[in-house]
Amino acid sequence: MKVALRNVKSGNVKSVGIGWNWTMFLFSGLFGIPLFTRRLYLWGGLCLALSGLFLMSFLAIFGFQTILDNDIANDFGGTEVILQLCREIGKLMSRLVLFILGISIYLGLKGNQMTARKYVKKGWVFVDPDSDVTKMAKLEWGVGAS
Repeated sequence: MKVALRNVKSGNVKSVGIGWNWTMFLFSGLFGIPLFTRRLYLWGGLCLALSGLFLMSFLAIFGFQTILDNDIANDFGGTEVILQLCREIGKLMSRLVLFILGISIYLGLKGNQMTARKYVKKGWVFVDPDSDVTKMAKLEWGVGAS
């Protein structure tokens, strides 16, 4: 189910779903793109930073693998040092994946609520404020009458 919100100034209408948000769950971990499109910049920045850190870790492991493959590890402190760095980066990546998964689940649960609250805070109003669906959405999202 979706509820329509209208911008009083421009007349634009946006639909916001009620309940689980698959887009936020599946794609917020990909550099926060759906969060930025919904103007949830703080969350988008967090997901962007985590995605960037994961990507840099991934590239670092490939860089270290190149060092090992080209047999130049002694120039960088020896094979054991490189392997230890790879293990530590692997642990970091595992934690990042779990943290991003946790954030994705949270955003899947709360993404529509966060979006709707943002719109209402910016002055958007419900297109059909007296409908049963709108009343249910208001209760679920914790927004007042508008």
